[in-house]
Amino acid sequence: MVASDFNFHVDVPSDSHAWGLLDILESFDLSQLIHSPIHKAGHTLDFLITHSDTRTITKTKISDPCLSEHLAIHFTVSIPEPPHFTKTITYHKTKTIVTEDFVTDLNASIVNSYSSSITDLKQSYHYILLLTLDKHAPMCTMTITVSPECKWFNDGLLAQRREVWNLK
Repeated sequence: MVASDFNFHVDVPSDSHAWGLLDILESFDLSQLIHSPIHKAGHTLDFLITHSDTRTITKTKISDPCLSEHLAIHFTVSIPEPPHFTKTITYHKTKTIVTEDFVTDLNASIVNSYSSSITDLKQSYHYILLLTLDKHAPMCTMTITVSPECKWFNDGLLAQRREVWNLK
């Protein structure tokens, strides 16, 4: 979608530049949706351009807010929301762990662990850590709704949103 003041008089049949622009739009399968005068002098200078097969622009309306020599173009953009889906996740509630108890159990388990090879020792520590974690923060399961990724929503916007939430 493109909305702009192009300053081409598409309502003037002798304006070859305006008709050339419309030909270019047509060659790219684009449509100019404003067909009535937008300028106080009676010309169509402002365009609202979309792809010809899209139905995202509806309810176009022109009004005079008395702010300039151009009239205002109002329109509704209808964009369907991408579907959400659910996903089951598993996690440990690590925030509920009492650190002192966890460390005590971990130390007691490691003291009793002996091995002759580094590989066996690593596997043993891994197993001990998992058992201790499962004891102090059992595995939980939750079904969540996953929203489609918004490519325009980046870390900077997320930080600003959190800042606003914190101010409330």
